[in-house]
This record gives sequence, structure tokens and C-alpha cells, in this order.
Amino acid sequence: IVDKWGYKTPIKLGMLLLILSPFLQTFFSETSPLWHILLAFLLFGIAWALVIGPVKIGVMDITPKNETGAAIGTLLTVE
Repeated sequence: IVDKWGYKTPIKLGMLLLILSPFLQTFFSETSPLWHILLAFLLFGIAWALVIGPVKIGVMDITPKNETGAAIGTLLTVE
């Protein structure tokens, strides 16, 4: 995906899904259908996959080569 569209597009799409997923979760109740719960968490998982990989690639892309290891290490620490 990153090779085709760059890293900004999947991050933006993932962030939109990260907004939608918790919004759907606000409607959970004891009587929520299973599909509603699964949909909310599936969206969250897809969103996380769309964000975390391209963020790492973006960090490596914009960081000077001699600082890439420290940048990725810091990112993984706060991730």
C-alpha cells in the first residue's frame, strides 16, 4: 500500500477508522448484536494496521540515515 500511495494516505485512512471504531463502541450495551461488536473491533484492527506500518516507514524516510536507529527505537518505545 505504501509503495503505491505513499505513507500519508494509509495513515489518514487509518486515523479515520480509529475515529469510527470508538464511536461505534459508544453504542455497546448488554443487548448489542455480536456483529456490531465484531465490526467495531475489526475496524480498530484494520485502522491500527493502516497506521503503524506507514508511520514506521515515514519515520525512516524523513530521519537522517545516521539517526534512523534511534528514531525507530524511540517510536517503538512509545508505541
